[in-house]
Amino acid sequence: MLKNKQVAIGLGLLALGTSASACDLCAIYTAELAEGASGTGMYAGISEQYTNFKDVFEDGHKIDNPAGQALDSWFTQLAVGYRHGPWAVQGTLPYIHRKFTRQEGEVLDQGSVNGIGDTSLVASYDLVRKSSEDGFIAWQVLGGIKFATGASGRIAEELEEGHHDGVTANLAKHGEPASAIHGHDLALGSGSTDFIFGSNLRWRQQRWLGDVGFQYGIRRRGDFDYRYANEVHWNVSTGRYLKLEHDKSVAVVLNLSGEQKGEDRLAGVRASDTSSRSVLLGPALRANFGASNAFELGWSWRINEGNSGIQMLPDNRLRAGFTHRF
Repeated sequence: MLKNKQVAIGLGLLALGTSASACDLCAIYTAELAEGASGTGMYAGISEQYTNFKDVFEDGHKIDNPAGQALDSWFTQLAVGYRHGPWAVQGTLPYIHRKFTRQEGEVLDQGSVNGIGDTSLVASYDLVRKSSEDGFIAWQVLGGIKFATGASGRIAEELEEGHHDGVTANLAKHGEPASAIHGHDLALGSGSTDFIFGSNLRWRQQRWLGDVGFQYGIRRRGDFDYRYANEVHWNVSTGRYLKLEHDKSVAVVLNLSGEQKGEDRLAGVRASDTSSRSVLLGPALRANFGASNAFELGWSWRINEGNSGIQMLPDNRLRAGFTHRF
């Protein structure tokens, strides 16, 4: 029989996260959910989300990409938190690296951006937590603040692109090719203090397990009078344990996740090439070893999408995470 702690760990590393237009709309990595145990103590975790963008879309329709525009995004999050009974508080520090090739007029612009992103502080509370020999269920709510610690300088490109006129300025002018990667996609931070809330439900019944969760980000006006649109991330997973023992477990799951945001605003005017929607599906492997360690590795592919203007949407995504309780 698994103790509550091992059951909770085995229920998985729930790293909700997925992605702004061509950049990642990565949700907060909730490392505490991976550790999941009740009681009191410190925990720490690290997650990596790699997203590949190679498809160009115009108003929801895939179009040719003769210039080979592409973006590779690595989104690393370091999390440290403390749990006491049903309460937990967690601080998260992201590091972002993006390598891009985009069309700028008749010239290909190739480069990269990297640095610290916007940090966050999130508190969570267990509304329900019950366990037995055959199963486990936990329902949690969370809320927090995202701080403007990431560099926002790339947003200044929007001032030159004409978004204040409500026009997708990257559309061809005088026959020039259009760019699918914009300044708001490459900025490491928003320059705004934003709010986050969400909920997660996790369960196990004998060897079957699953989880459902969402995070919603309320964005405020930031640097350059630019306001990113509110965004939502959701996740539904179900799977089965291949191994379920006292001090170790291994499970395979199928994960369906989605992300959506509306149109950003520049000086109060909508930017017409910024709304996006992506749904991804793929398998993941979850494991715990010892009493305090949890790991997850998953790969997913885009199966549905939508957008406004000309943008790049995620083609596939690799996610990995590790959590340790002290």
